[in-house]
Formats: sequence, structure tokens, C-alpha cells
Amino acid sequence: MQGDQDVAKPERQTPRYWRIGFVGCSVIIVFLVGLLAIATLAVYRSPYYRSVINCNRRIESAGAALDRYAIKNDAYPESLMGLAPDYLPADELYCPLVTDHSAAYSYFRPAVDTPDGAVVLECNRHRMKSNVPPIIIRYLKRRE
Repeated sequence: MQGDQDVAKPERQTPRYWRIGFVGCSVIIVFLVGLLAIATLAVYRSPYYRSVINCNRRIESAGAALDRYAIKNDAYPESLMGLAPDYLPADELYCPLVTDHSAAYSYFRPAVDTPDGAVVLECNRHRMKSNVPPIIIRYLKRRE
């Protein structure tokens, strides 16, 4: 009988379902994150997105040049061409989608005492599809 007591009982093995479920969920999550990364890169590499970003950068630099002009001259210029070449290169006054430089950004000349938030520059040439309204990029008057 003493020998019977010394015999070790076999250890009960736990099912590996939890481990299989964890690995399966991890694989699915990694796959979904990879798809999200690919979709994000595809959007950022699209010519449409690049043109919107480049236009936004140009409007910001033209707006900053307008602000510098207004501070120096106590008034805004009559047209955007009044900024070139002293405050900004002439190429920066056009939307990147305009290849022939036929029309600059829409410019709304504010008075010096116009309150902040008034639209000064605007571009409405960026359409993703013909039946979708365009994205409007604006530069608003800021405090001096």
C-alpha cells in the first residue's frame, strides 16, 4: 500500500483553447493594422491629397506675406500681385492646380480695422469628383 501512495498522480492538462484564441486574435489585429497603414499611405500618396496640402501651404505663406505687407504699409495691397517679388515669389500666388497662371487665389481685400476671422484668401478648385462640392481652403485675417 505504501507503494500505491508514492505513485504520482498524472497532472491534469489544461486545454489550450485560450492560447489558440489569443494567437488568432493577435493575427487578426496585426492584419487589420497593416490594412489601415496601407490605406493611410495610399491616401497620402494620392495626387489629390498632395495638391490640397500644397495649396494649403501656399495660402498660408501668401497670408503671412499679406500680414507683413499690412504691418509695413498700414493697408493691404490692391491685388495679390502687389506682394511679388518683395514679399513672396509670384509662383506662390497661384493654386498648384492652375498651370497657366490665369487666375490667382480669390483675394478679398480687407480694411486694416476689419475684425479677425474675415476671409482674405480662398481657393475652391479642389474637387475629388465632379458631383462632389469642392474643398474650400481659406486664409482668415489674424491679429496684428
